[in-house]
Amino acid sequence: MNSPAFSPNKESSPQSSARTISQSCLTAYPFVTWQRDYDGTGMGQGHYRIDCYAAAKEDFAERAGLVQRDRLFADEQLTEIFRCLRDRLNSERELTYEQEKLIEKTTSQIEYIVPDIQDRAEQAKGMAQELNM
Repeated sequence: MNSPAFSPNKESSPQSSARTISQSCLTAYPFVTWQRDYDGTGMGQGHYRIDCYAAAKEDFAERAGLVQRDRLFADEQLTEIFRCLRDRLNSERELTYEQEKLIEKTTSQIEYIVPDIQDRAEQAKGMAQELNM
């Protein structure tokens, strides 16, 4: 897919930045997020992120309750989802127009979040074939 159906705006959400942290850790400053104590009078349990503003933003979003950790996918999970969706698109079974467009949009989103997803999917497929032999 050369032209992705998913085109996020310049402001990235915590969900999209969660998977692109390693690409944006290029600053020379340490970042820290703090958690308030029960009374709200002090702070503790600082999470330090050296040279990685994106990781600090993700940590803040999770700790502030803006993003639920269990609603995020790891790259390995996204790879398997992507691989299954691509296999489904390439299968002989009929899809409705809506199903096909939804799968294409979803794979485009995953390609945006994990730029090397094609390579990861091929590696995962190769490893699965080796295990089945």
